[in-house]
Amino acid sequence: MRTNLNFFRSGLIVKTLKSLGLEHVCISPGSRNTPVTLAFAHEPGIYKHVIVDERASAFFALGLAKSTGKPVAVVCTSGTAVAELYPAIIEAYNSRIPLIAITADRPPYLRNSGSNQTINQKQIFAANCDHFYDFGLPENSGSSFIDTIKATESIWENSRHQFGGPVHLNLPFEKPLEPSSHDCDIDEETLKDIQTRMSESNGSPFPRDFSKNVNLLVGPETNVLVILGNGNYSEIFLQKCAQLVEKFKIPVCLESPLPLPGSSGYPFIRNFGNLLQSEKFFSLLDIDMIVVFGRNFTSKNMERFFGKWTKGLLNVSVKGEGFGKPAPNKRTIQINDLDAVNSLLNSEETICSKRSAFFDMITKADNEFTHLLSSQFNSVSTASELELVGSLALLLKKEISSSVFFSNSLPVRDFDYLRSLFANPVYISRGASGIDGIISTAAGITAGSGRPSVLVTGDLAFHYDSNSLQILRAKQIPLLIVLINNGGGSIFEYLPVYDESEIFSEFFKTGTGVDFGMVAKAYGLNYKLIENTEQLETGVRSFFESPAPTVFQVKFDSVQSKKTKDTIKAGLISSIRSI
Repeated sequence: MRTNLNFFRSGLIVKTLKSLGLEHVCISPGSRNTPVTLAFAHEPGIYKHVIVDERASAFFALGLAKSTGKPVAVVCTSGTAVAELYPAIIEAYNSRIPLIAITADRPPYLRNSGSNQTINQKQIFAANCDHFYDFGLPENSGSSFIDTIKATESIWENSRHQFGGPVHLNLPFEKPLEPSSHDCDIDEETLKDIQTRMSESNGSPFPRDFSKNVNLLVGPETNVLVILGNGNYSEIFLQKCAQLVEKFKIPVCLESPLPLPGSSGYPFIRNFGNLLQSEKFFSLLDIDMIVVFGRNFTSKNMERFFGKWTKGLLNVSVKGEGFGKPAPNKRTIQINDLDAVNSLLNSEETICSKRSAFFDMITKADNEFTHLLSSQFNSVSTASELELVGSLALLLKKEISSSVFFSNSLPVRDFDYLRSLFANPVYISRGASGIDGIISTAAGITAGSGRPSVLVTGDLAFHYDSNSLQILRAKQIPLLIVLINNGGGSIFEYLPVYDESEIFSEFFKTGTGVDFGMVAKAYGLNYKLIENTEQLETGVRSFFESPAPTVFQVKFDSVQSKKTKDTIKAGLISSIRSI
């Protein structure tokens, strides 16, 4: 068979990925990635998302992977285009989201030679990427083609293994790059061998036995608190955690959003971080040991709590990562989440009165606080950012299958306070907690879910990623962006630096001065400035009746909004009577 060697090898990679289950690829145009781009273009059964900006493309892929739970490929050309993928790769690495970065490259002999658009791409993501494979220049040999298939299988499995996360596949190409430029002959015997090997492709599972027999048994006299920090939890894991609650009266505190509709049905404590504001509640925490799943917390109350905690703490981490600042009372065990909870479920079923009393106390306090939140936020209000988020929880009750994505900075913290009010699938990006790529990530989540979604974001995050509005328009993605404009970096008003009034406005507040309405209209999106509750209610209803890319801007005086928020929180915590 007469063919182009670059295109033929690229086709092997693409076909192997498809056979293993790849459903989505995000592609940014370029010259050097022509062979792999056209290989994807010629392969049916894979959704191709063409996105001009590599940075936005990578975050869109991240959103797709979040919502589908499957690896997503992102393809780009050589040079600085590769570096544009890095922010999304960092977030994927730290939140264990499977991404497959496929980067085209110039031939190795051109590195460090001054050749145009040529940088050293080897291990460029090494500090934040679990696996790297450089394929080298293609060779016309049966063994090289089989090795290509094997390496692709390895790449796939490394993106999906129990760690999860990004992998990097680097493909050097020499010209000619176009499929029509035939430069080699492949004999029929080699083609048959390749076909046979392709038909056997089912991945290359690794023997990853993470100490399934570790003893995490809990005695009947031990008061244990299980806390689920930010993480990607399977439904079966959550069901097992529910059994801990029901069989052993071990409270499970949910400090992570769940991308599942109707997830409020799990018998978990959802206000532990909020309740820590009560000194009386804190004094009643008769806990012998805390078992922590997940990687981190959004709540500052949680961070402060663990900063003071001196009793036993068991950190469950499939990667063996530590938990916060090292301390003698902390122990990390490398085991996957499901094995750990199964071990806990093998504990004695006898429950002493001490554990029952503690369980009753924390459950009653949590139920009461949820009731207080429901009463406080039982009507639509835009008086503060917190009340706006509470209003969205109320308005989205009729759209329980629609996802909500909360941007980092203040929106995610407002959600964290009100998490018990949301029954929708909720997504956040708390791996590295950056404010870049927010719109493109939300666009990917919406595209992956196949349903209209809502993004709640601040003005700086919106500004950072405003070029991704082009993706919404081009693909007509039904995303409602609720833009909270509080004049810049208002989260810094919660930090001690706010007291440095002489320099705060200049160096931290950083308002953009951008007319976001004009920006939205420039990209051809529906836009409305929300100035009262009626406009918010009508606008949300209209969006779901006729879903289309839409921006609602809600403006706040950040200082006044913070005062209102603090007053509400102080009133709620002082109203608790069950403790």
